Amino acid sequence: MLRMTLPIFALAGGLFLDTPTPNLASGVVFNDLNSDGTKSAQEPGLPGVRVSNGTQITTTDKNGNWSLPFSGDCEFFVLKPTDWSVPVDYLQIPRYYYTHRPKGSRKSRYPGVSATGPLPNRINFPLRHKREPRDFEAIFFGDPQPRNIQDVLYLDRDVVQSLVGSSAAFGVTLGDIVFDNLNIFGPISTSISRIGIPWYQVVGNHDINRDTPKDELSNETFVRHFGPPNYSFDYGGVHFLTIDDVYWEWIDNSEAPGKKRGSYRAFLTEQVLAFCEADLKALPKEQLVVIMMHIPLGEISNREALFRLLEPFEKSFSISGHTHTLYQDEFDLEDGWNGKRPHLHIVNGAACGSWWTGEPGPNGVPFTTMRDGAPNGWSEIQFFEENGTHSWEYDYIGAGHEEGESMTATTYPQEDGSQLFNVNFWAGGDSSKVELQLWDKTWIEMKKVNGLDPRFVQLRAEDEAKRNDKWRRMPEAAPSRHLWQCRLPTGVKALQVRAIDRYGRTHFQNFD
Repeated sequence: MLRMTLPIFALAGGLFLDTPTPNLASGVVFNDLNSDGTKSAQEPGLPGVRVSNGTQITTTDKNGNWSLPFSGDCEFFVLKPTDWSVPVDYLQIPRYYYTHRPKGSRKSRYPGVSATGPLPNRINFPLRHKREPRDFEAIFFGDPQPRNIQDVLYLDRDVVQSLVGSSAAFGVTLGDIVFDNLNIFGPISTSISRIGIPWYQVVGNHDINRDTPKDELSNETFVRHFGPPNYSFDYGGVHFLTIDDVYWEWIDNSEAPGKKRGSYRAFLTEQVLAFCEADLKALPKEQLVVIMMHIPLGEISNREALFRLLEPFEKSFSISGHTHTLYQDEFDLEDGWNGKRPHLHIVNGAACGSWWTGEPGPNGVPFTTMRDGAPNGWSEIQFFEENGTHSWEYDYIGAGHEEGESMTATTYPQEDGSQLFNVNFWAGGDSSKVELQLWDKTWIEMKKVNGLDPRFVQLRAEDEAKRNDKWRRMPEAAPSRHLWQCRLPTGVKALQVRAIDRYGRTHFQNFD
């Protein structure tokens, strides 16, 4: 079993002290038949496997050999193909890369990569053949964002425990793995590893080295723990591409003239776009492509550069975190997207909800519902293949809610004697339809509105009235993009609601 502190040496089987041709890295991708991470003479090289230096991508020759140029610090990594697996360490973190830091990372508050010395003569990447189902599930966390060990315990108790033993193929944290305290990378990885599946990471704005002078040095602690911030892999015939869209810079400080302050914005650097272009151009245009990022696509200032790379693909969608709200966007011509169909972007919601705020419940975990009224939780995306064509279905799971629950509802008396009935259909969007059934069995279509969830507003007011220093203050409500309303006559007690999602599935729920 690979140890977390030894991934580089385990993956670079057969290293030597001498250096290769200057500015050229090379090695072999091989079939690791005995799973020891080191290439033996009996283990064949694998042709046609892609390897990257973080910007360029090459393909192994008939003997599994590869070579790539490099300049200064970089990461070399294999792009996992379908039906092959990469090693994972004891924390279920995939170890598919070699980090080159001859002198180590720049000194920072949080340690980066230790000095690796000269580039090894050969950097060898082990793969193991493993048939992957074409129908599979992946789990997505948005923003667990613990600032201390107590918050990690909240996550463990409220989210992780429900997923232990999951049959999902893998999981992904969509950034803000922690809340600026990068020492928590280890404890949160230990918690998530209990789920028992390989777990990938996306870098978020709270996962970076904020004392660094420039963007290209901001991910050193992330790289130390998890590897490259931009990478891709295939699973079950679906292509997953992870990108770093957090750009760190120092700008003029308006509150202190003549001084600078650190700041971030959503932006794709030339290196990110170069890797995306190299990665995507080799794929068949009928392949399903999933883009994973932290800051939502709609906030990226140069997102049209990514649009141009994605538009040739018949099917794609993207997913992010960051906002601590839950919604879905569809980009079309008005947004600069020129593809045949609108591009779906899912903002995943947050595992920590509203930053682990509000009064603790019976299990000791704060209320922490998100500002738009959706509970903290996670997403499950089911992927299907039929006759070589992939499709998918998306579900949002509320932490602490019963299986099958997909909405919350509240009724409020109005001055005219009627009642305002509100349904928050968590994973709903503009294409969803929500109806309620009255006592005479007739169904009434509810109206979608953009506004504050009255239930969240009321619960926050109650929390404010009794709040003390024993728990964190809940945030102000934010507009919900999955809220439906209608007026009811006085005296209505019990209702059934049905909601039809974008995939045509019907969700039923009873409310008293």
